[in-house]
Amino acid sequence: MSIDFLFQWLKRFGVYLLLMVLFILHLQFLTCDPALNFCGSRGPFTDEGLYLFQLRNYLNGYGFNLYSADTVLKSPLFSLLFFLPLKIVGIHLFTARFFALLFCFVPLLFAAGQRNLKGLVSVMVPMVFLEPFIFQYTHYSLAEMIGCCWIFCGLVFNFRYYASGSFNDLIIGTLIFLLVFLLKIQFIYILTIPILSIGYICAKKYLVFAQRKSLLHFLFLIGIISIALIAFNLVWYQPNKAFFNSVVKQPYKLPNSWNEIWTNMKFNYEHVLLNDDLRLLTKSFYLFITIGIFFLLPFKTSKEFKFLFSVCVLWIGIELHKLSFSYIPIRYLIPLLFAASLLMSLVANESIQIAYRERNKIKYILPIFTVLASLNLAYQNLSHLKSLMAERTYVMHDLNNYIKQTIQNDGIIAGNWAPSLTWEVPNETMVVVSGVLNDEKMFTSIKPVAVSEEEDEADSDGAFKNRGIDLAQKSDSIKHAKIGRWNLNIFRIK
Repeated sequence: MSIDFLFQWLKRFGVYLLLMVLFILHLQFLTCDPALNFCGSRGPFTDEGLYLFQLRNYLNGYGFNLYSADTVLKSPLFSLLFFLPLKIVGIHLFTARFFALLFCFVPLLFAAGQRNLKGLVSVMVPMVFLEPFIFQYTHYSLAEMIGCCWIFCGLVFNFRYYASGSFNDLIIGTLIFLLVFLLKIQFIYILTIPILSIGYICAKKYLVFAQRKSLLHFLFLIGIISIALIAFNLVWYQPNKAFFNSVVKQPYKLPNSWNEIWTNMKFNYEHVLLNDDLRLLTKSFYLFITIGIFFLLPFKTSKEFKFLFSVCVLWIGIELHKLSFSYIPIRYLIPLLFAASLLMSLVANESIQIAYRERNKIKYILPIFTVLASLNLAYQNLSHLKSLMAERTYVMHDLNNYIKQTIQNDGIIAGNWAPSLTWEVPNETMVVVSGVLNDEKMFTSIKPVAVSEEEDEADSDGAFKNRGIDLAQKSDSIKHAKIGRWNLNIFRIK
């Protein structure tokens, strides 16, 4: 085998080899607990079960109750995506996480198939997908990373439209962004990306090249997004408006003044983006965006770099609004981390291309420096991955087995942790939140056979204590466990 043949093979298929290695790495995490150091809250521990428990109840024969929680209302497409996998393969955490991985990787395989994006996707593997927060959330059965990968795919189709003017690419890209919105309705702000980016493209084509059809393309984009939002409002929001307003609440307090916005942004920047886990990424981002802007000036950069770099800056700017909230779950920052890492990957990939073709020694220095900085960031990500591998725990897996062996009779298993601890159990699960969900019915019209609850009942806002219910007195056995930093009791009710 000649060196030239090996080089050509790697140039053509190397990106798929990297994606295969990345996929295999994720398989090592499909049954373990979420990594405590890269969660920030109990969210990943409880939400993997919460976002699919209504679907699981339906598949287990208990009917579909849209109003048993707000998760399907907030993420209708997410539940639909997992219907066939869980029905055909079975209700297992491994199944949910495996298919969540597939939903992330399919867009990457498509992007890798684009001749001019193979290098970018190759660079994204160590710089984006090995970033510890992004790596963890990629194999969680949650909507955030699936949405990010689909957004990236939508950007690829937007670029194809930018490069070729293909109306089909415009349609597909727009539909992908609408699917991201349906995946989780909090992603509605993402729709500004195709509106602004395609709007700029169409305006430029009309003003510079006098292409009248570009205006029709933009009007079509606005029309299809408007029709989709109107249909969502009429078919989904209005019929469920009362429940939306009473249950679907933001997990953060919105600021009331410009001074509060500034205070919150300053706090979140100093204590979240500059904490030990994100400081390197944040400071590296400043370096890479500066170099990227510089690349746009004296260097001959590629068309895909100019477009995708500009859109990434737009995406990051849109994501920054979350820093104004007084409380941000880490998973809500995943799109920001993804966009920032994608921008750095774009700059790193363009640096490699410039270093390969530039003969001016002065121009050669900056790309080489950027490549070295990229290698340092990739090395740090690999170091974190090594720690994640060594620190895996399986407490929740063991509790699933405990409940499966202990709770033999049919009946409801209640509590906010219950959906995440009953993947292998055919019982119906029910979420309980004080003053919001099912707390008034507990031990009256609803008599659970088991309850999972934190010792201080913080997970349910004191749903049982507030009503004078002593779970210890009502149980014949109590299983104590510590998951991450949370002390949990599983009460087997008499």
